[in-house]
Amino acid sequence: MKPTINKTANVELFQDIKGNRRLSKPHIANLVLAIQANPACITYNPILVNEKFEVIDGQHRLEAIKEVGGLDVYYIQQEGLSLKDCQN
Repeated sequence: MKPTINKTANVELFQDIKGNRRLSKPHIANLVLAIQANPACITYNPILVNEKFEVIDGQHRLEAIKEVGGLDVYYIQQEGLSLKDCQN
C-alpha cells in the first residue's frame, strides 16, 4: 500500500519522542533558509509520524517549518512506526 501524504496547519499536533537526537540550531537555521527560498520543498519531503503523531523522522524540518510560520506541515502517518524503523 502506497503511503499517503497528509497536511495540516496545526503544528502543535506533533509530539517529540524519547530517543530522538537533540535539535541542532545551525541545522534548523539552514532549513529555515532553504524553506524560505523554496517553500514547495516541504511538500515533497514529508515528516514521518506514528499513530500518536510522535515525530519519527523530520524533527528538524518540523522546527524549521514552525520558525518560518504560516506553512502547512506535510506528513506520512504509519501506525506502529518507531525510531528503530528510521535509524541507521
